[in-house]
Amino acid sequence: MNQQSHLFDEDKPKVKNIQIIDGPQADFLNLPYDVTDCLFGGSAGGSKSYSIVLDNFINAEKYAIHWNSLIVRKTYPQLDDIFVKCNEVFGDRARWNEQKKMYTFHNGARVKLGHMQGKRDHLNYQGHSYSGIYVDEVTHWDTPEQIDFVRSRLRSTHAEMKPYFRSTTNPGGPGHQWVSERYRVEDYPQGYVLFEVKGDDIPEEYKSKIKKTSKDYRTYIPARLKDNPHLMQNDNYINTLLSLPDKTLVKALLEGDWSVLAGTFFDEMRPNLHIVDDFEIPHDWERGFGYDYGYTFPAGVYVAFDPKDKIFYIYDYYLDSKVTIEDQGRAIKQKHLENQMFPEDDEANYADPTIFQGEPPTVYDRILMNINFQRGINNRIYGWNLIRTLLKPSEKDPPRLKILKKAKYVYDCLKNVPRSDKNPDDVDTNSNLDHHLDALRYLLVTKWFLPNSGRIEEMGLKSWEY
Repeated sequence: MNQQSHLFDEDKPKVKNIQIIDGPQADFLNLPYDVTDCLFGGSAGGSKSYSIVLDNFINAEKYAIHWNSLIVRKTYPQLDDIFVKCNEVFGDRARWNEQKKMYTFHNGARVKLGHMQGKRDHLNYQGHSYSGIYVDEVTHWDTPEQIDFVRSRLRSTHAEMKPYFRSTTNPGGPGHQWVSERYRVEDYPQGYVLFEVKGDDIPEEYKSKIKKTSKDYRTYIPARLKDNPHLMQNDNYINTLLSLPDKTLVKALLEGDWSVLAGTFFDEMRPNLHIVDDFEIPHDWERGFGYDYGYTFPAGVYVAFDPKDKIFYIYDYYLDSKVTIEDQGRAIKQKHLENQMFPEDDEANYADPTIFQGEPPTVYDRILMNINFQRGINNRIYGWNLIRTLLKPSEKDPPRLKILKKAKYVYDCLKNVPRSDKNPDDVDTNSNLDHHLDALRYLLVTKWFLPNSGRIEEMGLKSWEY
């Protein structure tokens, strides 16, 4: 049930009533005075971004010129959604200044929109002071340092207004782990537990000089899609989430479950579905080789495409350890000849794009005497979603990616590579199981599945948001 919030007196300009949804959104907007740090996080569609705009609107009307806030996203283009919501909620009560990236209300209140994409972008806010700071999608930052710097800009000279920090997010993203730990989400997934912010990281010489007249608390409020009646009636929105290839991520986004994003990354792997007996690859099948450069663990994967059944087969692999780039080139050339591939055919060979970088002679220059490569596309999340889509069987069709027994090592990498603790949308790059998988995605993406090429749909597979 929705409750109408009438925020204006009769003698003020008429604006449409703001709807505040009973439940988590209303709780977020009515937090106690001493809750100076709150995470509003959970499922997609839980009205999180809209809530921080509403909170700014309420405070701007209440505190007038004393309200000066900042809303932050990772990149500036990501602010577009916030900008639209601000225009909708603020209406003619506030004027937008494009140069300052700021809304100024009729009573002098200010709401600034900002971003922090670069490693030093937080310094743009040095010397600033804000009565409220809001970070939308806080898990987009892989570490808390920039967030904490901006939080240090909280100030207030108004006796009745205690400055505070608010953030929103879905589970997942590069900062999943540190955000979950800070707000103790997995310990108390139901939320609404207050933890005192004691400032344990304050240097000893300053602790005795700080006089606190009240306590500060941190809390987590779980946002759930089911609490947003508007989106619950939107089949297109829910179907878009359901179409994502990573069903573990779907569960996290639909239910706001932070705990499911753990364990192995490709939990679709089944030997009876994905491993097949060795067979000779027909001459007319298209073949390709993906290469991930490294001195300690250089890796390569051979893939062939069956045009009749539209199935990709990983049929061989290259693995070495602590050998020079020249020796790697010679070994790959020999393996190419064994697999009836041409080392000079750059239409079949795709490599880690870093081999083309640096001062000459580059890695590419040094390996070129034995084998020619094209630059592979290094879009990690797109690549993992593609591999997951090919691995997943449908009700009518088998998986579109299978592995010959002689290449079972690659199957083991797919089955056992862990999910990243820092970014659940990615694999753990410290496991040493990702090298052949990197080589696989360079090859599949660049040779057969360029982004937005329509090839996924041509294969009769469900696409996803890139």
